[in-house]
Amino acid sequence: MEALRNGLAEAEERLEEKDESFLHNAYRVIASGDPELVMRGGQAVGRLLKDYNMQKLIRLSETFRQCTSMEWFLDWSDVQPGKIKKWFISEDDYRYVLILGTFHPNGYFREKCLCAMENCDESLPFIILRMNDWVGNIRRRAADMALGKIPGCPVEELFYAVQAMDKIRGAGRRAYADLIQAEELLEKRLEQEAGNLSVEEIPDFEFGVRKSIYRYLFSKRILKRDQADRLLSGEKNRFCQSVIISGILDHYGCSAEQSEKYLYHKHSCVRRKALEYQYGIIKNAWPGLEDFLLDTSAGIREFTVFVLERYKQFDVLGFYLAHLKDENPVVPVLETGRRGSREHEQLIRPFLSHPRGKVVSSAVSAIGALAGREAADIYWLSLFDHRASVAKAAYCSAVKTVFLMEPVLCLRRSAAAASPGQNAIWCICL
Repeated sequence: MEALRNGLAEAEERLEEKDESFLHNAYRVIASGDPELVMRGGQAVGRLLKDYNMQKLIRLSETFRQCTSMEWFLDWSDVQPGKIKKWFISEDDYRYVLILGTFHPNGYFREKCLCAMENCDESLPFIILRMNDWVGNIRRRAADMALGKIPGCPVEELFYAVQAMDKIRGAGRRAYADLIQAEELLEKRLEQEAGNLSVEEIPDFEFGVRKSIYRYLFSKRILKRDQADRLLSGEKNRFCQSVIISGILDHYGCSAEQSEKYLYHKHSCVRRKALEYQYGIIKNAWPGLEDFLLDTSAGIREFTVFVLERYKQFDVLGFYLAHLKDENPVVPVLETGRRGSREHEQLIRPFLSHPRGKVVSSAVSAIGALAGREAADIYWLSLFDHRASVAKAAYCSAVKTVFLMEPVLCLRRSAAAASPGQNAIWCICL
């Protein structure tokens, strides 16, 4: 008992520092039979796991059994989770102990923890994970419990369950018929709740859960079109935006006219998907396509060039040269540098004195592409510019030339005598 007490004291301190490797030292006291140790162990486990998202808990379900203590003097098969519940000071501590218990290497204890979770809140995702347990009795028990909980659990819990279902879908141990039945029940529940779903709240869920939710909602076509559009407007993550717009375009049968509004969406990944979708329908260049040569996304510009050059005799470089006098010449300057020749350098140099930093940095990058090491004077002047974007563009251009090391070393030697603002810029560059 003294060894358990000493190990727990160290584990409490290390878990406070978020050192997961000491989780098993805290958890083993659950089998001690000592109310005080069980209470402290539950608190230590709860303090760590309360900050874990679903993705971390799924990862823990795979790793916890590999480091869990299996001391000979601890009889896990004799531990009764229901009887020790009164020793925990909070329901959350008890729930986290049960969750970890369903990851435990001892099958008897794992099954007891699974059964004890039947009446716990927010337990469905962890029950579903056990549908892939390596013990047949536990798999069947988990399947029965999941099928019983899905019809009555809160919608938010269903979202986390979708991520757990994604995890076991490709696994080999789960019973295919049970998985299909659980998915059908889940789909039915979400269809019933579709009218009440607050899509504005879904982007508040953690990233891993949102990925699974979006794939599921769109593959089953559970959302209405206007709900899907509101979901797209509220999502900030680029990957999730791509999943949403792909779901809208692929599962709602958008025509070329319907998809056109997404061509001008504020997020570039949405515009790119819509542009590719539009091309897939028309399979040719269309009037106005050349406008996307001025898009802020390099990927969209490249795709536009591909379509224009394939279906039209289009002078891309001439287009950019004609737009150098635009009010916002950032893209024309950059693309002239990428597609032009040395003779175009003189057209770009005036932009080095432009009042906007973005234009100056694009000019530095363009001249770097056109002149290479011959533009050393411009790099040196720009490296000392007070605007971080300009200094960074100069450094990146220098890196791409043959004379990399000399200016970098000189720059580091000069930094000691520079102003604090210049030092901050150089730190960004170097």
